[in-house]
Amino acid sequence: LQGSPASSRGPMSSRKRPTPSHEGSSQALKRAKVADYVVQNCYNVDTRDHEDHTFNGIMFDVRVKTTLPLKCIEIQKVWVRGGLGEMTVWTTPGSHQQKISRYDWKMVYNGTHKESTTTLQPLVFPTPIRLQPGEEMGMYIHSARPDDEGLVYNNLRSTITHEDPHIYIMPGMAHTSDIPFGPIGYWGGPSWRCGREFVGRVTYGVTWMLWNPSQRIHARFPPQFQTMIMTILMCHKRKESPLKMLPCAVLYYIFNMLPWDWAGQDDINTSSRPGPQIMQRGRLRRARLRLRGPRERAMEALLGDLDSVI
Repeated sequence: LQGSPASSRGPMSSRKRPTPSHEGSSQALKRAKVADYVVQNCYNVDTRDHEDHTFNGIMFDVRVKTTLPLKCIEIQKVWVRGGLGEMTVWTTPGSHQQKISRYDWKMVYNGTHKESTTTLQPLVFPTPIRLQPGEEMGMYIHSARPDDEGLVYNNLRSTITHEDPHIYIMPGMAHTSDIPFGPIGYWGGPSWRCGREFVGRVTYGVTWMLWNPSQRIHARFPPQFQTMIMTILMCHKRKESPLKMLPCAVLYYIFNMLPWDWAGQDDINTSSRPGPQIMQRGRLRRARLRLRGPRERAMEALLGDLDSVI
């Protein structure tokens, strides 16, 4: 140790031991905020297939849930079956409702496919479609085949066509014209038919958030994960705890590397419906404020400390 920076500062007894509370905060701020991979595996969403109808197109909405700490989803392709032919896929921000003009939509796919009445065929997007939590997007899939066998779709059977932990696929309306957005149907008269459902598959990937010392980010993680973080941080505050020897930056880096379901998934409810979900979150927030006790106030104080670092 002779000649080292530590030995040149005088004996250990005369130096004050640094307090580790937030001294590593500047380093902690350099941690990643979003996972640097798109997905560990892709998700395939298969809708119900009752083979009720075939015609030229189907319009429907995709909604991203806010119940899990995902940064975004990327829709990579959709799968359909039918007579197919020249296929196009269009998207619009927000819902598809009241949008039957080409000028409200952007074409994201154009290709020709052979007939496939029994097997789903993929329509791969050149650029994946990225959606944020809480975001909604209208999608329109169209076949230019000059008859009534272009695409298979269903009659309306539910208020939600499909639900998984990340997204909703909502019902929509069918199109009976071989011209995209054409107002006149195959048999004459209006070309749009309400109360229809998409039949096929949606393939998408997920980019996950990483934990960081911020109330806004902390609140996006499941309750079990939040409790785990707060328990360790409260132990770190106690002088007699071995964790007191570690700088906060070390704990932050460890937390940052944990997947969102590290503490389990038993208390995660991902089956809430789109409409009441927002109202339910508001009621839960007000209830938590009314029932806030010493433990909850201590947690808020800890998170307040973390927020002040950023």
